[in-house]
Parts: sequence; structure tokens; C-alpha cells
Amino acid sequence: MDLGFRISDNSYFQQFDLGMVQISVWHQRDEDVDRIKKLAKEVKATGKRFVIHPFGLYLSETRVEFRKHYLEMLKRYARITDLGMIVHDETVPGLGPLQGKWSHAYSEAVAEIEKICPVSIENGTDCPGIVSFWKTHARSLVFDIGHFEVAGMDCHAVMDNMVAEDLIAKLDYIHLHRMGEMRPRILVCDHWPLVEGCPELEILKRLLELKPDAQVILEVDGEENLRSSLEVL
Repeated sequence: MDLGFRISDNSYFQQFDLGMVQISVWHQRDEDVDRIKKLAKEVKATGKRFVIHPFGLYLSETRVEFRKHYLEMLKRYARITDLGMIVHDETVPGLGPLQGKWSHAYSEAVAEIEKICPVSIENGTDCPGIVSFWKTHARSLVFDIGHFEVAGMDCHAVMDNMVAEDLIAKLDYIHLHRMGEMRPRILVCDHWPLVEGCPELEILKRLLELKPDAQVILEVDGEENLRSSLEVL
């Protein structure tokens, strides 16, 4: 098992002796690309490998000017990254799963980015439909344990489905974090630190039995939470 962790800035990543990080970026303005480029140089200088995980840029966008801008930004991140890029699955707001021109736009965008770097697709939007989405759009996939749990899904049933659909070979990354209670002012109940005996560890164990070379990324925030999660692992 290769183990890494996510960061969004340079505040503490040098304090952990792990060989890989995920640089997560909520893209809000063009200047974010330059900020991430500087952070990536700092990470590279320590000898750590890294993936970039941008969100806020939509691959299924069909409006010409928006699409042009999103693809330009995604390609700029692709040129910065080391190991590749992680993106989310997408839906059509108000219509559900990608279909027609939106599905084509997503596939076309992935193909454009893959000319620059590998692209891995995470279950971040429509977990109940993700296996079909992966079959249609993914060469590489990311299994986010916590997102499935928050969606009320049985991760073992998802894994069974992946085996049946011959998707296990495409599993390259696992996002690991715990589902907990709703936090004040934060309308999410995942991305909590690991604790002894939490069910996410059993799910991780089976995923690694299915794909021993998958890279595990701890998606918990804050130095203390990361340190305690590593101790549990």
C-alpha cells in the first residue's frame, strides 16, 4: 500500500514522512493556478510525488465560452501535475445522469486532458450511478469510501459490482476518511479523522485485497487529524 495525504497549502506537509500528496484546489479564480504551481514546486523539492485534484471546473459544460475557460484551466493544472489529475463524476443539474451532448462533452474533455496527464475519476457527485459512469468514462478510477457512506450505500456491494463489471483493474486511488456526525456550520458528515475500529478500515482492507497496488490518500484536514489518523492506520 502506498500512502499519501491531501493538502491545500504548505502549512504542514513537510512534517509527515510520506512519499505522496494530493494537492486539492477549489478553483475560484485564474490566480489559483499560479498558487498551485508554486505549491507544487515546494512539494517536488521535498521529493514527494503528487496528484492535483481541482474542483469547480466542469468537464461536461457545453456553453462555448464557459467550456473553453474550464478546459484551459484544467489543462494548466494538468501541465503542473506529477502523477496525474483526479476529477469528479458529474451530472446534468435538474436532469440527472450525464446523457447526450453532456456525456459527449465530458468524454471529450477527459480525452483532451489525458493528452497531457493521466486522469482518474472519483465518485463525488452521483454515487448510486457511479459504476455505470466509470464504465462509460474512466480509464482510471478513485474509490472514495466516505462519499459512498454519506450516500447511504454499502461499499461492499459497490465492490461486488465493480468485480462483476471488471472495473477493479482500473482502481488506482482510494480516498480514505471517516463518516461522522454533522459538524456545526459545515453541511457535510464525512472527511472526519479515523478512529480505532471504524468501519472504513474494514472497507479499506477489502479494497486492498482486491487491488494491492492502489494508492491510499488520507483526506482529512489539519495536522492533528492527519497525525491521529496515521496512528490508527
